[in-house]
Amino acid sequence: MNVQGNDRLVVWSGEFEDGVGEMGVNGMTRLKEYGLEEPWVVFVTLLRMKGAFVPSEYGTATRPAWRDRARLPELVLEHVSKETLKPLYEAFWLMFGTTRPVKRRGI
Repeated sequence: MNVQGNDRLVVWSGEFEDGVGEMGVNGMTRLKEYGLEEPWVVFVTLLRMKGAFVPSEYGTATRPAWRDRARLPELVLEHVSKETLKPLYEAFWLMFGTTRPVKRRGI
């Protein structure tokens, strides 16, 4: 259960985007230490998402996620950064039946 006392899961979009961005950049940096080089292939799969929602800053929320699992599009990148991972962020929002808010598109 979440803090509201119901079974709907809350997904914080900022936490998702920051987490994926940090993991991607840190993973690339770590693999380079072992002599591995680009291209980098990034895969993201979301699990147990059905019914989850993303709250907005205006007190509303997205529609609940309609799928339990989602494999976001794979990316083949020469360099991993928060900017190059934007297609994953865009696909994440589609899971909730909406597009990524303009305010978040600055990343």
